[in-house]
Amino acid sequence: MTSASYSSAAAEPFEGLRIRGVAKTFGTDTTVLNEIDLDVHPGELISLVGSSGTGKSTLLRIIAGLEEPSAGRVTYAGQPLERGSVGVVFQRPILYPHLSVKDNILFPTRLGAFAGRVDADYYRELLEALKLEGLESRKPSQLSGGQAQRVGIARALIRRAPVVLFDEPLASVDEQMSASIRADIVRLHERYGFTGLYVTHDQNEALMLGQRVAVM
Repeated sequence: MTSASYSSAAAEPFEGLRIRGVAKTFGTDTTVLNEIDLDVHPGELISLVGSSGTGKSTLLRIIAGLEEPSAGRVTYAGQPLERGSVGVVFQRPILYPHLSVKDNILFPTRLGAFAGRVDADYYRELLEALKLEGLESRKPSQLSGGQAQRVGIARALIRRAPVVLFDEPLASVDEQMSASIRADIVRLHERYGFTGLYVTHDQNEALMLGQRVAVM
């Protein structure tokens, strides 16, 4: 059974990411999340730290709309959070093997309401910030693990989603590359001001990345 809380003194309605009373039960007796309350202010990056099995990834899946909560709600700026308003960086980047780096990054802009909405200047900015210039024509099989994760980050950011979730994205990357990508994430957050939640089991990483830290 896991619970976490984060108090906010902000007046209603809260303009950031608000999680209230979120619970998740599997079957009849396995409670993974128990009445989670969490506020992330607009433009804030919070680290969510906890050991394996505390429900961190389950909470992120609920926020992203990939999992239904058993109870509670998730809102952004006072409204239910829609899937298109969230960018997600997974622990292992899920890239389309037949697509180039460029097409993998731009893939979300070819779906639904985002179809055709490509900001070429912003795309180039992401390539530069994530050190992907010159790799646009490569396929995922031609990338290192760190390069593939950088592509995953660019894809999560390409739609300028107001909320970006990071689910232990550096867990499978070597320490040298992890340090470089951590610095990139900090710079991207400072530059674009997305509202972010960064999940990790590493307390040092949580302190380095998060403006605040929530513990599960």
